[in-house]
Amino acid sequence: MFVQLAYTPLVVRYDGDALFDQCGRPFAIEKIFLDEEGSVLLAGKAGIALLDDRDLGRYAGGSERLAPIRRAEVAARFDFIPHPAP
Repeated sequence: MFVQLAYTPLVVRYDGDALFDQCGRPFAIEKIFLDEEGSVLLAGKAGIALLDDRDLGRYAGGSERLAPIRRAEVAARFDFIPHPAP
């Protein structure tokens, strides 16, 4: 099965102070990025994840502590294929 990704392989959401991916697995942050469109990306051992837009408020006004990244670089940098083909 091939799945086209809208952005990253994972999407994470806060439940209290803990992060979980779309499958309900815990997600531990190693580095936080901010792209040119204002999306917050979280890198961890599980890979790269897009932060659910409902949780963006946690990072509002704190962009100075977020590493910049260009959206066009994300797939190559984190080694995934956003639009796979057979």
